[in-house]
Amino acid sequence: MASYNICVVCASGMATSKLIAEQLKDLLKERNIDAKMTVTKVSDLGDVSNYDVIVTSTLLSDNLSVPVIRTMSFLTGIGMEKDLDKIVEVLQNKK
Repeated sequence: MASYNICVVCASGMATSKLIAEQLKDLLKERNIDAKMTVTKVSDLGDVSNYDVIVTSTLLSDNLSVPVIRTMSFLTGIGMEKDLDKIVEVLQNKK
């Protein structure tokens, strides 16, 4: 099983990003993808070089060195499979 580092970012780094991270971890596990989730708020993001992808519910800078996927689908359930497919594609391209 592949293993990746994913950072989940929201404005405050509390409930929203934790909820997204838990749901994303479970969905990735169903696809045999092991991911270590880091939850943080925008102001604490810092060095991102050790992450394979950043998943966020808020706006982030466009000049980060790793792919960023902005989504609310893991909160609403609308478009979740499509966003999950995007995340999986980014991770698989990291191999």
